[in-house]
Amino acid sequence: MNRTACLSRFSDTWGKDAALLGLRLFAAYEFWEAGIEKWNGQNWFADIQSAFPFPFNLFSAGFNWTAATGIELVAPL
Repeated sequence: MNRTACLSRFSDTWGKDAALLGLRLFAAYEFWEAGIEKWNGQNWFADIQSAFPFPFNLFSAGFNWTAATGIELVAPL
């Protein structure tokens, strides 16, 4: 693909690409904030443990809390 074709394709899709980047950054921010709140907060998963779907209801509330916190802090990166 020559340079002109690449630039033409970029100019055709830059709006969509910018919108997707914005959505990804928003989702990353939301995950990060939820992870920080869990990191600094109290484990309230024990109160709703019975409502967890399979297989998460098989694990302890502490494990689920740690896993959720870890994923929410690592996934945005």
